Amino acid sequence: VITYDIACKYGINFFNRCFSEDPSQALIPTPDGPMQVAFCVNKFHQESHDQNCRTKNSLNYTKFVGRTCGEGVETIWSKLNWVRYSTREMTPGGREETLSEHFNDWNWQKVVGMGKSCLTFSRRVADLS
Repeated sequence: VITYDIACKYGINFFNRCFSEDPSQALIPTPDGPMQVAFCVNKFHQESHDQNCRTKNSLNYTKFVGRTCGEGVETIWSKLNWVRYSTREMTPGGREETLSEHFNDWNWQKVVGMGKSCLTFSRRVADLS
């Protein structure tokens, strides 16, 4: 599943750009046969699309997706926007190390909070059934 603000447009020629009849020429090799890819518009951006697009590219109607908003990878930026000021003047190596430390901390905080998140989501599922 690929979620993107304009996945409806991005996915149109995706296979033509990435795959070729000659497997050695494919940008993304798929040794076990054709790859199944679903293009979905993030829930935050769906309202700016027409009804047909919302239905066709909705995470709600995509098989095997579950309940997600598709915005998870973007949530880190609001927390780490300030880091750009301190890394702007760093050497490339120093910048990479600093960003890696911040991203690792972000991931660790997610791991630490996973128990609470699982409990919250399991209660929501129980309420739905």
